[in-house]
Amino acid sequence: MHSPQKNSLTPPPTTTNNMRHKILVLHGNRQTGDLLLHRMDKLHKAIRREFQWEMVAPDAPHVWSSHDIIDDDDDNNPHGGHATSKEEEK
Repeated sequence: MHSPQKNSLTPPPTTTNNMRHKILVLHGNRQTGDLLLHRMDKLHKAIRREFQWEMVAPDAPHVWSSHDIIDDDDDNNPHGGHATSKEEEK
């Protein structure tokens, strides 16, 4: 009879009870950390319940402007679109 294998996702034992594990989650363009965590709510709760780990999604330090709107129909842009402003659309 063999012993059960240890789950590879089991967190390592800590030497102090004060140590807290955190997972850094990065959001994309035009999204906030809170919105991303809300979208990942089931995963966030499961990780917190199973491993007592916290997911952290900080916000970027810049402000979004109307010049950052992306048009995904532009085939000439290697990034999948081009930035346009609301004025250019009129």
